[in-house]
Amino acid sequence: MTDGQTLFIAFAFLYLLECLRWLPESAWLVSGHDSGRWKERRILEILRGRGIGAVLTRWLPPLEPAITVMPWPFVPRDSGLEVIVAGSKSRFIVPWDEVSPQVDETKVRIGGESPMVRFVNATQAAAWSEAVTCWKALPTEKRTQAFATFVRPSLDAPAVEKMGLDLERRTRWLRFNGDLILMWLFMGVTVMYWRFGDHWQTLAALGLLLFFMLQQAVLFLLASRAKNGAPVPWRYAKALGILFFPPLSIRAADTFGRLQETIPHPLGCLKLLKEKVWQQTAAEIWRHSRFLPGWPTTTDGADAAAMRKFFQKHKIDIAALETPSDRIPAGGIYCPRCHATYLKADTPCVDCAGVELKTRD
Repeated sequence: MTDGQTLFIAFAFLYLLECLRWLPESAWLVSGHDSGRWKERRILEILRGRGIGAVLTRWLPPLEPAITVMPWPFVPRDSGLEVIVAGSKSRFIVPWDEVSPQVDETKVRIGGESPMVRFVNATQAAAWSEAVTCWKALPTEKRTQAFATFVRPSLDAPAVEKMGLDLERRTRWLRFNGDLILMWLFMGVTVMYWRFGDHWQTLAALGLLLFFMLQQAVLFLLASRAKNGAPVPWRYAKALGILFFPPLSIRAADTFGRLQETIPHPLGCLKLLKEKVWQQTAAEIWRHSRFLPGWPTTTDGADAAAMRKFFQKHKIDIAALETPSDRIPAGGIYCPRCHATYLKADTPCVDCAGVELKTRD
């Protein structure tokens, strides 16, 4: 392998690393252009573990803006505070007298034997910790309303749409220049080196690459000014990295997607996502909140009640969200939460912590 091939592979590998966004394992990204055309990017299963996971963002031009979304990690119940763990078959409910939130930057531990929960940023972690402390001090009948009030901003579809479109406008030139750097690095410089070797033509191509990177650093400093949105910490240090490291320069716009003070709930992306994608996500989240052990005889929990109001406000048919897939025939027995099929209705779903089964009409 020649030195040029080795360098090409090294830059390609480093660029792919820059395309990975590390998030809490219950979070994912929503990315795209224009309202109603965004799509979800979820954590890769092979890169999930210890409470975090990686999402592969779009790596080919045109680059896309992306915002982080996250389901609610804590829900007040009558018996205690439930800690929602992504992908877990067990339920973690901490009795109220054992609830004592402890914050460590972006991590929160509720108390007892509950698992630690990671958040997108320290602001979100502190806000949820303060909310949990407030709920603990309230009587049981007021916790549901307090929860609904706290999570309401994360379900504000117009505000979430504005957040996404503002991010798109703020990073437009950074993403365009990043596309130029990407194409020139892997197509221009590579071809020139293959054709001319260590001659002036290759040096000229590298000089143009450095010019694009200098331009990117200047654009980053302009976009990261406080008057253009949320301030960027260590902006000059990041601009220096953009100036000298091509993969970081290409992905310079990604910095702004990590600055959200309010982390939307996935349902809040109603106006951003494609309708079919949003419907599938809404059905999944609704079933996981509505169908808990004892659901035939109990009312909505705090999370399901907040979602029901959201659906009613936006005229979403809840019955359609609960309808199982066509693979379950009429009279078939299934779990209303995960839609697994069963032969008998006298046993609960083993994958959903004991959710009672249902017979399709």
